[in-house]
Amino acid sequence: TTFGDAGSLTAAVTSTQLASAGPQKITVQNSSTASSSVSTFTVMGPTIGSLSPTSTIAGSGPFTLTVTGTNFVNGSTVVWNSTTLITTYGSANSLSAAVTGTQIPTAGSAKVKVQNASGASSAAIAFTIKAH
Repeated sequence: TTFGDAGSLTAAVTSTQLASAGPQKITVQNSSTASSSVSTFTVMGPTIGSLSPTSTIAGSGPFTLTVTGTNFVNGSTVVWNSTTLITTYGSANSLSAAVTGTQIPTAGSAKVKVQNASGASSAAIAFTIKAH
């Protein structure tokens, strides 16, 4: 933290500290251990609104998954289960990602989320993989 004057401080915030979207509590403590009241700073993370397509057939081969939502940034990636997919940034509301045939071998579901370059992630949503 850097002291500016009696009314301002500057603090460096790391990407790790921005990794969790939502409200973050901030207080200021001076050298005598007196603390300010709590203020809230909201970290805006990515959110998924929809997937297209919403499902595929097991073993059917590779496809492009389009993810729409909010707060995507250049460098955001789509995560399929725990694998980061090759992702193309379209806009703050659209990403496309390459899903390989090896990622859909059997019926079930996959968890899809978006992770921004800062590390902030969306909640995961299910993608359905149908039986032949």
